Amino acid sequence: MQVAHASRFLIGFTLLLPCLARGAGPGARPERFEFAETHMGSEFKIVLYTADEAIARGASHAAFARIANSMRPSAITSPRAS
Repeated sequence: MQVAHASRFLIGFTLLLPCLARGAGPGARPERFEFAETHMGSEFKIVLYTADEAIARGASHAAFARIANSMRPSAITSPRAS
């Protein structure tokens, strides 16, 4: 599904920028943090680069919450609605 891929990209891009902006201090080197969860039978993987693990963990929790929310039946629009 092209829509699902676009949504994943948008979620990842939205969460990546704050991680880069807040996590990097003078001389701080970004580290790779990888998180994965299963939603609706599909594995979602998020990879973030930041110098602060707490920021990466918080961003991944927010992203997975957004994914879970978008999978609720009330969040899915009917094809007849357009």
